[in-house]
Amino acid sequence: MTNEPSSTSSNVSVPETPSPQQRSSIAKALQLIVLGAIVAFVGIGAFLLTSAPPTKKHGPKVMAYRNERPPASVKYVDGLVINSLSREIRLMLKDRSERVIHVRAPDKPYIDIQHAQTHAALGQPVRLYYKRVGGTDCAVFMEDSPVAF
Repeated sequence: MTNEPSSTSSNVSVPETPSPQQRSSIAKALQLIVLGAIVAFVGIGAFLLTSAPPTKKHGPKVMAYRNERPPASVKYVDGLVINSLSREIRLMLKDRSERVIHVRAPDKPYIDIQHAQTHAALGQPVRLYYKRVGGTDCAVFMEDSPVAF
């Protein structure tokens, strides 16, 4: 055996030390990445805060009666549905006057607007129970009216 250098030398290259200009551009890129992550985090947090449903403690309460007819003390009106939008139902009463009953956002899942639109299309009256909230009549329950028009 001879002491000759091995022919299986590795072709591993040693990386060069980055120049100050390269280090500066790497630092700027890292700063942009960190800034982007912070902006994304703040944006997602703001979205979650503004789109979260109101809590029972701080948000408006549901006033609608879900599965039962309201008590006799709750006022109601019978009328033909002229039109029903997502936030209000416009009725024509027997005396031909019009009445608008609003639908509050927390009660909207429990007041069937599509049912009111069907009544409008068929010319069938509805009975809308309502409560006064801040000077506005707000729907709390709706059913088919027993009154003939």
